[in-house]
Amino acid sequence: MSEQASRSARTFPYRSSATGKVIIAGVLLAGLTAVVAARCYVNSALWLDESLSVSIARLPLSQLPTALRLDGSPPLYYFLLHLWIELFGTGNQPVRLLSGLFSILALPLMFAVGSRLRDRATGWCAVLLLAVSPFAVHYATETRMYSLVVLEVLLLGLALLRARERPSRLRLAPIPIVAALLLYTHYWSLFLLTALGVVLLSQAVRGPSAPTYRRLTVALALSGGLFAPWLSSFLEQLRHTGTPWARPPAADAFLLTVREWAGGSTAAGELLSVVLSGLFVLGLLGRRTVDADGRGAVLLRLPVHRPALGLLGIGLGGLVLGLGAAMLGHSGYAYRYSSVLLIPALLLAALGMTSLPARARAVLIAVVVLT
Repeated sequence: MSEQASRSARTFPYRSSATGKVIIAGVLLAGLTAVVAARCYVNSALWLDESLSVSIARLPLSQLPTALRLDGSPPLYYFLLHLWIELFGTGNQPVRLLSGLFSILALPLMFAVGSRLRDRATGWCAVLLLAVSPFAVHYATETRMYSLVVLEVLLLGLALLRARERPSRLRLAPIPIVAALLLYTHYWSLFLLTALGVVLLSQAVRGPSAPTYRRLTVALALSGGLFAPWLSSFLEQLRHTGTPWARPPAADAFLLTVREWAGGSTAAGELLSVVLSGLFVLGLLGRRTVDADGRGAVLLRLPVHRPALGLLGIGLGGLVLGLGAAMLGHSGYAYRYSSVLLIPALLLAALGMTSLPARARAVLIAVVVLT
């Protein structure tokens, strides 16, 4: 072999590696651009609820509480939208960009929560699931509070995980604040916080971590005091607002909600709902093993993973409480109300995804992204 050919052979892997890095960087940049664009642009007129949001938010701040007593919503989103309108106006695109901004800010928080929940791989899988979630993308383009709810749930999750690591007063302080912000954003947060409180209490009874969980439970309960100034308005809304004309949810509302998280009744939505359900099972029971030939495999085996069990209790418990309240109160249920429970579900799915061997995980990621 000539000296020149030998030199080329030695340098080819380096050039290939550099080229690979450029390709990967280009793919990631294109993916990030697509994720941001999907959340920041939609070419359609505002629908009825969006128009109502803008109409209320345009009022002077002093008139917002009175208007919301008739509308039946808590005030935080409308207060933020009022400030946003003051800066950017009431055009269709500007008023929707606020929700897009909330949705984009949720992505790095999802990585932080997923990483603290287990590891960085879980963080990246969680970000991927949220980034391509049809449900999250849809409500990132609406002038409603649902993207803000998702962001606040992530802030609460991060605060809880940080305080669990070291329950100092400084780390506990954000928990009641963020929980109260959730209550001031959407009333379905009551069901999430109730389920979360039950999960925390179940860990606060005994065991070496019981004192930490007792502190977390108390911090969460303090959010009720922060919500007290709005309590009279909330009770008045319960008496005088609602959707008496709407049908209460049917028994299959739980399964239909999971399908809606995956994209609805389309073919892609049906496929992704099956994938999402399978990931829930893997998150709860999946254990990665290596067979005799050194190939990776996954076994479903008890006991259930503790972090996954907590997420199941929060997500499933919150949804059961919400649907049960709607059935008992003969009130309507819209799938968008479940946005407060989307994050526990996607985190559980991310745990399931990281239980897969690398090759199977790569194939599944391709299916999720391309679908």
